[in-house]
Amino acid sequence: MFDWDDLRTFLAVARAGKIAPAARALGIDATTIGRRLARLSQSLDSTLFEIAGGERRLTERGQDLLRHAETIESAALAAMDNGGGSPGGPTGQVRLSVAEGFGTWVLAPAVAEFNMQYPGIQLDLVTASGFLNPSKREADMAVMLARPQRGRLVVKRLGN
Repeated sequence: MFDWDDLRTFLAVARAGKIAPAARALGIDATTIGRRLARLSQSLDSTLFEIAGGERRLTERGQDLLRHAETIESAALAAMDNGGGSPGGPTGQVRLSVAEGFGTWVLAPAVAEFNMQYPGIQLDLVTASGFLNPSKREADMAVMLARPQRGRLVVKRLGN
């Protein structure tokens, strides 16, 4: 059996891709993050992350655990909402991958209004020459020019 805080720590690192931003988001020390990840990995007898270029990428076992951890997190948040937890709308971190031009000229001007309307959402706008892949959990959402050919994704057309 593992410690639930270790699972919460795992979620933060999986979403951030690095220990330092996850530590800031959780309000704990980076060495504590490292200890918790090591303890979780040991309790599951699995390697959960690979380190590449300073970023932590989920292994296949890590991706599997992420799906379960997000289900657990959703259930816990739903229990809080049903039990009179803190009101105020949606909360959490959303990582959105977009092309640089679209991010700069369309999304960036609207971020302040979005933050006022949804203060509980931490939006990570990632602009790069290559898209982060939602099916590999590199991003929660992506605005792409072409329809993805693979992956278990929900696709909606934004416009022509």
